[in-house]
Amino acid sequence: MKLFKLSDGRLIQVINKERLTMYKAEEQVIVVDFLIDKMVPTYGSSKDQAEIRAYLVSLLEEVAIPNLLNALKSPDKAKRISVAGKIAEISKSKPDMIKAVLTFIDDAENTESDKDVKELLDLSRKNYEKAQKRKVYEEKRKKMKLLDKELVSGQIELADYARERKEYLGLESEVGEE
Repeated sequence: MKLFKLSDGRLIQVINKERLTMYKAEEQVIVVDFLIDKMVPTYGSSKDQAEIRAYLVSLLEEVAIPNLLNALKSPDKAKRISVAGKIAEISKSKPDMIKAVLTFIDDAENTESDKDVKELLDLSRKNYEKAQKRKVYEEKRKKMKLLDKELVSGQIELADYARERKEYLGLESEVGEE
């Protein structure tokens, strides 16, 4: 583990190269991306955060991304299926976690010759896209509740309401009712 001393005197332990290599190739990018997105903003001042973020980005570029690319381009079909399967599994339960590997998934999907691996990579991307649509749908649903109240109270024109409702229903048909 690498230690950082923050400007307020606290010590922060962050993963190092050796520890990162203990994770599977597909998990390395996800772990580092999680640390950058969720943990770094909680660490001290902006100067401290910049230093830790720079270190994590270097880990991402030097270790995690090359390992993922090697795994996705491996001549061993079983290894590619394993990596693609793990990414697909993660995308089902926590689709936001694969955001960092989406570009690599797309690249690998374009160059992949095996049908099974391609299907798993495609499933991962579709799961992520569906989750993003669900987020938009939830925001739209909240907005529609407000518009319903505004329509009843006469604060909004019927034509404006109808346009918003049409967009909402279109999105609902894509995402499906839950």
